[in-house]
Amino acid sequence: MKKSNKYIYCLIFLTHFFYTYSQEKKEVFGCSIYLSPIINFDLVIGDKKDSVLTQLDVYNIVSGKRLKYIPENVKAYTGNKSIVLPNGYKTQVRFNLHFKKGVLVKYNLTFNIGDNYKYFWELIDYLKINDKKNINSFIYSVKDNLPSYTDLFKDNNCKRFFSVVRSSDDEGVFEISCKVN
Repeated sequence: MKKSNKYIYCLIFLTHFFYTYSQEKKEVFGCSIYLSPIINFDLVIGDKKDSVLTQLDVYNIVSGKRLKYIPENVKAYTGNKSIVLPNGYKTQVRFNLHFKKGVLVKYNLTFNIGDNYKYFWELIDYLKINDKKNINSFIYSVKDNLPSYTDLFKDNNCKRFFSVVRSSDDEGVFEISCKVN
């Protein structure tokens, strides 16, 4: 076998390997944060607009002054969904959704968890028990209890952010914020 043929076969093998590896990552992780046990549906980058919006109680298209911060080819929506957390706390999930050509390209959601800061880690434990595909591994793999977790999933061109902060709306209440794009 010629030396140049070895390089060609090696290149073909490596190309196939990396393509297969990146496809496996896409199928396992998509681009999302696993929240289905909390918000009662999956929200993944690439979902169709209609399937996402029908899951919300109320939604509106973004208009007015806020439009100047959104690219022209992106349609932005805000929405709400009422949920009951595993500890019985009733809250509203607030969604900011961006769609391009009818497909979800970015989302941000927030919801209050009450005045007990420790409940943030209880929710993480609850998600970990239910997360059979280990989608939120960027959260579970950290040994310390941190107030925020960030994942820059370069293979999928995906950024994920999960944090707890003091709510700006309600005094004494903590809020979970999730951002994916």
